[in-house]
Amino acid sequence: MITKAKYRLSGSHVRQILGLKALIESFDAGTNDATATEGERHADGVRKTAVRWIPRLNHDELYEELYRIVREHQMKLGVTARLCFSSDMQLATYRVGDHYTWHRDVGSSDRLQRLISLSVLLTSDFAGGQLEFRTPGAPKLAKPGDIVMFNSDETHRVAPVTRGVRNSLVAWFMKAG
Repeated sequence: MITKAKYRLSGSHVRQILGLKALIESFDAGTNDATATEGERHADGVRKTAVRWIPRLNHDELYEELYRIVREHQMKLGVTARLCFSSDMQLATYRVGDHYTWHRDVGSSDRLQRLISLSVLLTSDFAGGQLEFRTPGAPKLAKPGDIVMFNSDETHRVAPVTRGVRNSLVAWFMKAG
């Protein structure tokens, strides 16, 4: 299931997140592979994007706001469990040609057991790069601050960016304790 939040993340939160690009070093994203000895490795053609991990330390207000939003919408996704973040949030930057092919945020060997994925669009001055789902009629992210939440086993992708730069924030939630 997929649902769009009733309201957008505030402009001040969007600016705060984008400001972290100057403070947190980015790296080329790999594809998580539980069998890889180094944990993350690159799989040619699967994903091309730069990511930054946003630690909870010094960003509690942002974490609390996203936690409040996911709690408010989790019943629409059929999730009744008490939730917690499964990892730090990820700030993803997609430039022209960057993409993430069809995938799910869980796997058979997923030790995190993610239940809900959340994506926040941070910029809109790009072409292509749409977050897409295989589920017909899925909501679209159009304006900075738009939020979509979905069950982590939903198949989705980020289409190749054809112009500009797409920035988004991604968070994942799992059953607490």
